[in-house]
Amino acid sequence: MSILGRVRNRLNRYRRTQKLEALSKRCAAQNVVVKPYQLSHLFEVNENIGWKDKNVLEIGGDLAGQVARGILALGARGVTSINLDPDFDLSAKHEGIVRKLMDARNLELPENSYDLVFGIAVVEHFREFDRILENVYR
Repeated sequence: MSILGRVRNRLNRYRRTQKLEALSKRCAAQNVVVKPYQLSHLFEVNENIGWKDKNVLEIGGDLAGQVARGILALGARGVTSINLDPDFDLSAKHEGIVRKLMDARNLELPENSYDLVFGIAVVEHFREFDRILENVYR
């Protein structure tokens, strides 16, 4: 790789790091602490699609609800976070977030009600992947 190519790569990594730090600060300002790998995924969506004013369905929400809170901190209008785990705390309340114990194969949600469907590290847990995609699509 040329020297110019290496310089561009370093500059791009530096800019990404700066943006990640800014995103982390936005979350921290609202008392939201997300893990670095979670922040990286939130960042990718923010850079490519954007969270602002979106109504988001989070599939496989983390038990602590930090990712949903991070999504809100980045500008989403609302988040519905679902999970099948019996330890998924439905009593945890946060304005703008609805938590539901639900199977993505049988989404009991109104059609066309979300702008974006998001999940971190959930696909490998899916069975009947086609059925889940059909439910998400509707």
